Amino acid sequence: MTEIGQNSAAVLAPSERGRRFGWARTTLARLGGVTLAVLVVGTYFAIRTNGQLLIGSNILTILRGLSTIAIMGFGLTVVIIAAEIDLSFAAVYGLAQVMPAWAAFLVVAGVYLLVAALLGFLALRRFRALKGPERAIAEAKETRDLLVEHNGRANAHTSGLTAADMVDIRAEAATTLHAYETPPTPS
Repeated sequence: MTEIGQNSAAVLAPSERGRRFGWARTTLARLGGVTLAVLVVGTYFAIRTNGQLLIGSNILTILRGLSTIAIMGFGLTVVIIAAEIDLSFAAVYGLAQVMPAWAAFLVVAGVYLLVAALLGFLALRRFRALKGPERAIAEAKETRDLLVEHNGRANAHTSGLTAADMVDIRAEAATTLHAYETPPTPS
């Protein structure tokens, strides 16, 4: 092998090794980081409590304290999977720490109602500021008038309209329909 070939092989070898074990490194970084943090915190509190952290009654107390959070986490997971994202439980849970749970629910519901009323008021102001579709209304009235007139002529047919009159009515209706099909000219 030439000198250049040996140098390039030496340079490429570590990057190949890095690609081969890259997935292991990232997996360890993800899982190992959390696990390491839990172990460090657990060790710290085990030392600070003189070994009283890992006795049965203390572990049971910790699990009781975490049970409400675990149940809420499971419920939120089910809600998110069902694509109905609702994060109001966090507000209720936070307020329930300083007031009764029923009062926390009422406070959160009241805040939601105030926000809904404010958004409704803003939407109502925006809709009132919009102008009506004047051109569409005028064309609808014109169409109605033509239909009423045409219906009156059709009823008159039974009372003596000739075939020539019917041809005129059909020609008028055809030009009226054609006028609606062509786009308006810019003014």
